[in-house]
Amino acid sequence: MEIRKTVNAKDIMLKYGMYFGVGLVAISVVMYTTGMIYSKSMMVGLAASALNLLVSILAIVYGIKAFKTRNGGFLAMGEALKIGVGIALIGGIISVLYTYVFVNYIEPDFMRKMTELQFENMGELGMDMSNVDIDATVEMSNKMSAFTYISSLVGYLLLGLIVSAIAGAVMKKQEQVY
Repeated sequence: MEIRKTVNAKDIMLKYGMYFGVGLVAISVVMYTTGMIYSKSMMVGLAASALNLLVSILAIVYGIKAFKTRNGGFLAMGEALKIGVGIALIGGIISVLYTYVFVNYIEPDFMRKMTELQFENMGELGMDMSNVDIDATVEMSNKMSAFTYISSLVGYLLLGLIVSAIAGAVMKKQEQVY
């Protein structure tokens, strides 16, 4: 009986987690440098969200597929879940760190500008907001920033769990033991 060498899942999680995180950062950088980050168009926001989701799903699925290939074509459901969540964790950490740097150092007025844009959109719907409302909202956002970063990371982990569960169910192949 041939003994297979074990595949290092950490290398795969790191590699594809980097693809995940760098892909999300690249989308954010393009949105910022082109000025689309402050676009009023709902289609721009939906396109950016769809692109983020696509990058995330592809990184997880291809990471699981790479593991299966290196593992002689075999994949257990637990391995798929571990790898998918690991990729999402690494990519999520990269994305959250970039967001922190962006909001606090690159574009410190980001929260104010986004709040003003949202209030402007609400004004077009007949809801009138004052500068006091904007200041209060920005202050509340600043107080909630740690919660926002944690909830973003949890969201990435849930996405990783769901995608890896689906990919694992589709790709699983158990080794037959006689």
